[in-house]
Amino acid sequence: LLLLVLTTSFIRQSWNLGVSFLCFWLFWELFTDGINAIIWADNADLKLYIYCDIVTHLQMFTFIVKPACTLLITRRLYRIVSLRSVLLHSRKESLTDHIVEWTIGFGLPVLVTSVFYYIQQGARFQVLEGFGCRNTYNISGFSIITVDSWAVILPSISIFFYCPKMIYVFYHHSRDTNKFLRSDSSVSRPSYFRLLALACVDIILTLPYGIANVVEQVNGLLPGYSVPFFWGWESTHSNWMPFSISYAEIKAGGGWQLSNFYLSSWSSVALALITFAFFGATPEARAAYQRGFYAISKP
Repeated sequence: LLLLVLTTSFIRQSWNLGVSFLCFWLFWELFTDGINAIIWADNADLKLYIYCDIVTHLQMFTFIVKPACTLLITRRLYRIVSLRSVLLHSRKESLTDHIVEWTIGFGLPVLVTSVFYYIQQGARFQVLEGFGCRNTYNISGFSIITVDSWAVILPSISIFFYCPKMIYVFYHHSRDTNKFLRSDSSVSRPSYFRLLALACVDIILTLPYGIANVVEQVNGLLPGYSVPFFWGWESTHSNWMPFSISYAEIKAGGGWQLSNFYLSSWSSVALALITFAFFGATPEARAAYQRGFYAISKP
């Protein structure tokens, strides 16, 4: 379904960087999650090492990309309600805008995945029975700041910085905003509200999980616990072999640990279905499907 959204966007040359990033990386996350669920459905065998290296880094990348895409979408929506066309006229302004968007949507996930994750990556990967290969890193104060916090920081910027401004503009300048949305060919009113709804849904799925995850890990840093701010390079990378965990061991770890694995997988499925409902079932998308069907079936 996400591939259909990307394909129709390519055919119609209708691109939104936040939505395109979200569809592309979410597609690969779900595709590999499906493969993992089949291969390791009833076992936790250590195998397919190179594949697991790729997939575990992809998982870390998409963990950062999803809230980053929400920020890109809300940022773009704010520019629209501020009566500024998304098609920027100044070349310098357009270049600056592209640099900011690519830094948030691509540069930040690359930095976290390639640098911060590797610094505290305590093992090559882990294999969980029923879930497949997953990334793993040592829990510490440094990991909370450089990895886990992005699932809270990025949605919070959308909620507390851009959303109040959008509400203010809508309330005080609704007539000008509606006139602008009707007159600006770069974005339609239905597309605007679909983007707004998608951003809200992504925030609802991302922020509570991010907060709960950080809170659980911060509890391990309170007095009386032995979790340090950073475990040290030698301690982290001395025994770097992958390891496996059976489903029984996951259940024994408690309800939160088990629900955490399910939530991280199924929240992406829900987000993908909602994204298709908003952008893959529009009249324009259905018309593209129809043209494609006739083009294939005619010969």
